[in-house]
Parts: sequence; structure tokens; C-alpha cells
Amino acid sequence: VVTVQSLGGTGALMLGAALIKKAGFGGGVIFVPDPTWGNHHQIFEEHGFKVESYPYYRSDTRRADSKAAKAFFEGLCQNSVVLLHTVCHNPTGADFSMKEWRDIAEIFRERRLVPFFDFAYQGFKEGIEADREPMKLFIENGCYVLIASSFSKNASLYSKRTGALTVVAGSEGEASKVEGALKRVARTRYSNPPSDGALIVREILRSDELRKLWEEEVSQMRERIKETRRRFALELKKLGLDGSFVTDQHGIFSYTPLTPSEVQELEERGVFMLPSGRISIAGLNIRNIPTVAKHIAEVSKGWPKI
Repeated sequence: VVTVQSLGGTGALMLGAALIKKAGFGGGVIFVPDPTWGNHHQIFEEHGFKVESYPYYRSDTRRADSKAAKAFFEGLCQNSVVLLHTVCHNPTGADFSMKEWRDIAEIFRERRLVPFFDFAYQGFKEGIEADREPMKLFIENGCYVLIASSFSKNASLYSKRTGALTVVAGSEGEASKVEGALKRVARTRYSNPPSDGALIVREILRSDELRKLWEEEVSQMRERIKETRRRFALELKKLGLDGSFVTDQHGIFSYTPLTPSEVQELEERGVFMLPSGRISIAGLNIRNIPTVAKHIAEVSKGWPKI
């Protein structure tokens, strides 16, 4: 295993893109979920990849479509590179279950596929340790694994650009070669990342007292988001709308059934989200949830009713 510091999670994705391009994995193609974080396409296209999508989300159930994804993975060629959101999928908030992850990890082992995990929200689903479990399945299956980690959200270091790329190779010798390649990639792009954010994280992780405090604070953030989801779903229910999918999803974001025209109408009322209908759950609070839910109920034509 080799880990290098990066310029946030975005920088880790960029380093990983450069590494797999140099190594020749994937034949110049990377597969990303549909939908995915918008920047994924730009990052990999900038490194000369053809970015193709695999089925991930079902708008009718508001859940991750593991059946379609597994069927797609089973048809991929050896050494194909697949981007996976570990937890708290952005933008939908819909994740695979652990059973589904086990099935997918087995397909990756059999097909010898290369998983590239975007791990931007560690601790925001179930906990710091629990949120690592999907990736461990692939490592235990002997896959070559890339992991782009970010401390922007879970350590409140967004402006410090603190992240890391971790690569699990097949041997110590391979890991050493990977480390050398990554150092060359970083050197030619930005030389060295700033150290202050990484030193903050190191200080926290090396101290039992500080780590305990940090994990408690991450837990508070996670529970606050879960409670916000619960309250939002309850308020929607009061207005006759089915918000059960909101509590089924995880993390900061949720995909809603709102159309671009309905989002525009909401903006005129002072409620803001992306045209796709992705709403920031973390932007809701006890005071504004009733107002947001009321406006949604008034403008939405296609939101499922109870």
C-alpha cells in the first residue's frame, strides 16, 4: 500500500487519473456512474480518457440500481477502470447495500477490473470505520485498488486542500514503483502540496484524545444530517408528499423528482438547488424545513403522493 498527499480529493482523483493513464489500464477509457459528480468527467477527459457511463440510479425507485450495474460490470474487459463512490453518492445520496457491494467485488475479482474509489465523505454514512467496509471487500479479493480520500468535509479543511491518493498494489515492489510514478506525476504538476492541512490531520490522528474528539464531532455532523432528513421527510408527509426516499439516502445530497422548470420556480421563491433537482440536505435546518417543504408542495407536479 502506498499513500501520497494530494491537493484535496480532487487532486487525488487527478493523480490517480495520471497514474492509470501512464500504466495503460483501461485502454484510455474510464467508466463512471450515471449520474456522478460533474467534475469527474472533466478531470478524466483532461487526462485523455474517454469517459463512459454505467447505469447506477433508478429515478422511479430513487435507489441505486445494482442489478443493472452488475450486468454492466460483467460485460467489461479485463483491466477496465471503474469509478465507484464508496458512500454518500454524489449527487443522488443512493448507495449500494453491503450485500450488493459483495456481489460487485466478486465480479471485479473474476473480471480483473480496476476499482477507483472516490471517498469524499468518510464518516457521513455510518461512521469512520464502517464507511471503509465496501473498499475492504475489493482489497480482500486481491484487486488493485485506488482510493481518493478527502478531508475537506469531515475535518472542515475545505480551503486547506487536504487529501490523499492510496493505491493497493500486488506486492511491496509494485507499491514502490507506484510511489515513484506518483512522485513524478505530482512533481510535474504542482511540485509539492501545502503541508499545513496535512499536518493538522496528522496531529489529530496521532493523538488518542484529539482523534476521539474528532470522531465525536464527525458523528455529530452525521447524526445532524440524518435528523434533518427525518424532519424533512416528515414535513413532506404532512403535505401529502412521499419523502421516504429522503431517509433511505445518505450524506449531504438528495436527488428529488423536481424538474428544471420547477427548480426555477423555487428559485423565484428563494429556494435554491441544481436544475437536476439535487438538494443540499445539509443546507436545511429546523427553521427552514417547513418553508422549503411548503414551496415544494406548491410547485411540484410529479412528486409522488402518499
